[in-house]
Amino acid sequence: MLFFNEPYPQSVKSHAQSQFAMLSDFYKQFLTAAQQFNELNIQLTQRLIQESLDTTRQFWSAQNFPEALSIAFSQVYPNAEKLISYQNQLRNIAATTQKDLSRTAEEKVPEVVRTATAVADDVARTTSEATRQAAQRQKDVMDKVSGAAANAAASASAGAAGATAATAGKTGGDKSGRPPQMNH
Repeated sequence: MLFFNEPYPQSVKSHAQSQFAMLSDFYKQFLTAAQQFNELNIQLTQRLIQESLDTTRQFWSAQNFPEALSIAFSQVYPNAEKLISYQNQLRNIAATTQKDLSRTAEEKVPEVVRTATAVADDVARTTSEATRQAAQRQKDVMDKVSGAAANAAASASAGAAGATAATAGKTGGDKSGRPPQMNH
């Protein structure tokens, strides 16, 4: 885990802001396209309902079957034209949206890449510094442990020599190593 001296480096803040700006523009364009699509569908639905009601009235007012059939067939061509018009309008919405998204990407992606590079540079710099500091701390600890071990070994050697001399002096024995005689 990387630790920064401040809560968030400026590079991270700049990168987040550039990403937010780009995504915000994308969302606006998607919402605009969705709104246009919904408006187109509402207009088409209203028109189709009204025309269906008009055709139904004409159909029921027909005097005979051939006249009713003629009314029904007369609606085929206008309905096909309406469908073609609807498809063209959908294509226009999609093309405009695609053009707007491409323009936004061309404008925003270079800034996002620039800020991402700055974040990567900061992380690399911070990681390098943190690694150097950790290695230095580990070396310092090892030096302390080695020094303490050397001191303990020296103390143990000195203590063992002193203990041997002290033991010989306390026993009061002769050079033969026999214990002193007690007088009763």
